[in-house]
Amino acid sequence: MKLLADEGMDKPIVDALRKAGFDVVYIFETNPRADDEFILSLANTEKELQ
Repeated sequence: MKLLADEGMDKPIVDALRKAGFDVVYIFETNPRADDEFILSLANTEKELQ
């Protein structure tokens, strides 16, 4: 399962999800300070690719 984590999520949670086998895109790592519109657009794009 692929997850999109906003930068408000703590890094240890993202790390634990990854360790559990989840594919996590962490906005803090990829696009820090991205606005909500961008994040929603990214989520919708990812959804269409699956």
